[in-house]
Amino acid sequence: MELIRYWRVIRRWAWLIILCPFVAGLSAGLISLELPKVYEAKVALLVRPAQPLSGDPSVAALTADQILRTYARWMTEPPILQKVIADQNLQTDPVALSRQITVTPEPNTTILDVAVRDTDSARAMNTANTLVNDFIAQVKETQQTEATPSSKDNFVVVAPAVQPTQPVFPKPLLNIVLGLFVGLIVGIGLAFLLDYLDQSVRSDEILRERAGLVPLGHIAYTPAKSERRGELVTLGGDSPVVEAYKALRTNLGVEDHRHYVGGGQRGEVAHGGQSRHCAGSSRAPNPARRRGLPPSVATSNFRSCAKRRALKPVCPGHARRQPLRTG
Repeated sequence: MELIRYWRVIRRWAWLIILCPFVAGLSAGLISLELPKVYEAKVALLVRPAQPLSGDPSVAALTADQILRTYARWMTEPPILQKVIADQNLQTDPVALSRQITVTPEPNTTILDVAVRDTDSARAMNTANTLVNDFIAQVKETQQTEATPSSKDNFVVVAPAVQPTQPVFPKPLLNIVLGLFVGLIVGIGLAFLLDYLDQSVRSDEILRERAGLVPLGHIAYTPAKSERRGELVTLGGDSPVVEAYKALRTNLGVEDHRHYVGGGQRGEVAHGGQSRHCAGSSRAPNPARRRGLPPSVATSNFRSCAKRRALKPVCPGHARRQPLRTG
């Protein structure tokens, strides 16, 4: 039963479930096209550590991973970045430039991957190459002050930066797929939320599920015509609502043969064009006479409750029969 209920919710709110992914995917695509393109230039730098780093046998030698992490941190320090800014005449500061630079040691190797991102592909390439060259010069200058020659490390540029042709950000296709997925989740969530908040009764299954009641009949909504007078409208014999009233009369008669909803010889009467009626006795006064309607209109079995905007039974036998207006 739960699967049937879920399917009913999805079928009812299918338009919303389809609309949300469409809007989210379209929005993600348009936003991706409006964002500035970011290019990335990479340099591969090989570090060949000189061993041992210390002549004292009591001092443990540094591992290759420790050396690479030290150089990666050194490469993003303000003195190096300030020199790069001066060499390239960049309109930025060391803090902002450090956010554009990523230095990553490759696992199980002694290679440093230096990546620089910029909205200009040529500037990204030049900045990456200048950063590596200035770093090597700075390290060699520092090594010259060391007293132990064996402590000098060697650097080899394995792959210099080249001008990138494809941006790494944004990725419109990926953003659209993510937008579709997120929109689908949001659409399904909204569908179940709206279904949970909607307390209207739209089918026999919902009525049984929420109220535990068995419906006796279904009377469709019929709008009142302008030429009809008062609160009552006459339904002709060819109206589909007539059959609905006859079915309701039959069901009520089967339940309780003492009280029934009757019909006239020429038609049935609906109150205000809506299914707002309660069962009445056949001895009830005819409201057609009070409203100046012709006697041919069969109204003896319906009593209007429009003024109080509520439905009440008019006979003790129908005390538990309450008309329920569907959504």
